[in-house]
Amino acid sequence: VTWSYGAAQTPDAIPVQSGWAHAGERTMLTTIQTMHWMVASIAGLFGGRVEVKELSGPVGIAALATHAGQRGWDEFFRLMAYLSISLGLINLLPIPILDGGHILFLAIEAIRRRPVSLRTRQIATYLGFAFIVLLMVVVVRNDILRVWS
Repeated sequence: VTWSYGAAQTPDAIPVQSGWAHAGERTMLTTIQTMHWMVASIAGLFGGRVEVKELSGPVGIAALATHAGQRGWDEFFRLMAYLSISLGLINLLPIPILDGGHILFLAIEAIRRRPVSLRTRQIATYLGFAFIVLLMVVVVRNDILRVWS
């Protein structure tokens, strides 16, 4: 949308021969690019190239959503898609309480040809839960520090 003397004007449409094919192609390319960026960010976080203070929690996400919403629907939906992809990838991390942890245990069972002991799964689940709680404490702390500073 362009602005002319305070009135919004919609730019001329760009003709596309196959709108659905173009939309599907752009969606796939953007999703793959976002996934690549997220994997690099997560690897950078574990590798020490991305600082923990860069993580954001619910308050930070709400602030980002508000800012994106003020910039328009396009930015808002782009942020929501980014968050959805991010949560999906984080869910696949091999942390025992997440889906990635369950996949890891299934892979271990497939290799060993027998189930992992109940005690081992319990301890791994407690450690995974502790990690998730610690992560939530860190991101909420980061949000509070951002709001108050």
